[in-house]
Amino acid sequence: MTGTLTDYWDAIRPQSRSANTSSISPNLISAESLHHLSEVGQHFPRVLGNLAPFSIASLVGFECRLSESQPQADLFLRVVPDTGGRDILAGSQAVETQAKFYHLLAGSRTIPELSPPLINHPVWQKVRLFSIQWSTQNTAFYNNIKDLWLEFYLKTDPPNIPIPSVFLGPKAAHCIKTGLNILLNHPLNSEQQ
Repeated sequence: MTGTLTDYWDAIRPQSRSANTSSISPNLISAESLHHLSEVGQHFPRVLGNLAPFSIASLVGFECRLSESQPQADLFLRVVPDTGGRDILAGSQAVETQAKFYHLLAGSRTIPELSPPLINHPVWQKVRLFSIQWSTQNTAFYNNIKDLWLEFYLKTDPPNIPIPSVFLGPKAAHCIKTGLNILLNHPLNSEQQ
């Protein structure tokens, strides 16, 4: 059964501390901030089946604001092809990739989906369109985009549909313009270029 990313940081909550686990200090990330992280994390599948390392993100991290009086954290996810994250973002329209094959071997009939509210949101549809192109051989993205980073700023209560800042990790400069055109849904003007 597939869990969500929230499962990971639920394990480090102060109240879950045991002899075998450590917990995050509430002086670094408050209980309220952990709740915000959980609200966002519930939208993303954690692991496919029982077979690691296939997951939405190859790296999940927290960005803590050390200079502010209230202990808060933002969330970031690094999505790469090797763990199947690219295919999860592309959804059922992902092409036949090695990661998709491993998902099927792990016992899942299909690639795990993002939560339905994300799938239907216009911003996430752009991320999905980009990811479909990224998972398609013979496109500019397939071999030229190393990773995609999604960052969620959580200074206040997150919206029902978390909207990420998106960062591309291109291997070649020409991919940046093409990738941004898809994500922005319009061509870059000369000033933006």
